[in-house]
Amino acid sequence: MSDINVMTVSGRLVRDPELKTTSNGNTVASFRIANNTLKKTNFFDVSLWGKSAETLVEYAEKGRWISLSGRMEQDEWEDKEGNKRTSYSIVADNFNFLGGGKKDDETTGTTEATKTTEKETVPF
Repeated sequence: MSDINVMTVSGRLVRDPELKTTSNGNTVASFRIANNTLKKTNFFDVSLWGKSAETLVEYAEKGRWISLSGRMEQDEWEDKEGNKRTSYSIVADNFNFLGGGKKDDETTGTTEATKTTEKETVPF
């Protein structure tokens, strides 16, 4: 039996997402979001795979507000000095555009992308 590992978070893209293709032809978007709380801002590294990754890269840019859900993953390694290091990232299953991007229409707060996908989960 597996334990539960579910993350749901919203935030703004810290930089434009980067799309890469793996050696076996899968696409992955890598990006970072800033999640503001009352006390501080948290930054999360995120990866998103497949058609959803392609959609995100096509319509999203730095400053765009999104929500996503997925799972948290932990990586461990040793640095050059032999110190143990740990990092955490989110592997997203889906995302939603929430508006607030640079390309938003000032009167409606929507873009062509959000007109068709807002309030609609983009499948993984």
